Amino acid sequence: MMAAALQQLLAADATVTAHLATYDFGSGAEPAVCTCDPAPADCANPCVVVTQVIGSPWGTREAEGGEIDCDVRVWGDKDRSDAALVAAAEAIWRSVNRGAPARGGWEFGTCVADPPARMTDRDGFPGYLIRVRIRAHVA
Repeated sequence: MMAAALQQLLAADATVTAHLATYDFGSGAEPAVCTCDPAPADCANPCVVVTQVIGSPWGTREAEGGEIDCDVRVWGDKDRSDAALVAAAEAIWRSVNRGAPARGGWEFGTCVADPPARMTDRDGFPGYLIRVRIRAHVA
């Protein structure tokens, strides 16, 4: 649910998509921002994987809501310069930190992201992790 909202936010941000590969999710080429983990095997890098990690409820008498944690990971290729991957990670962080994701039926209060943290997968592909906390309530 919130992973899809972040996916839409990132795919609509030209400063982010300028750094990403494209992928055909079934309706033509789109920015490679996936909500499935792992990304499709035929998806080129750099690509983004957005997953909802955990959530906890909160609310008021007038509105129920929750605080949702999502992970946004951007993956690069082993044989490319790290500069392009760093630029993609920084663009993603700027987009989601204090960003305004949209999702039908929800109103978003805050969206706070940790700065990108370097990581590698078990096959040695480089990546960056941006952890995102979203506070939202049902509209």
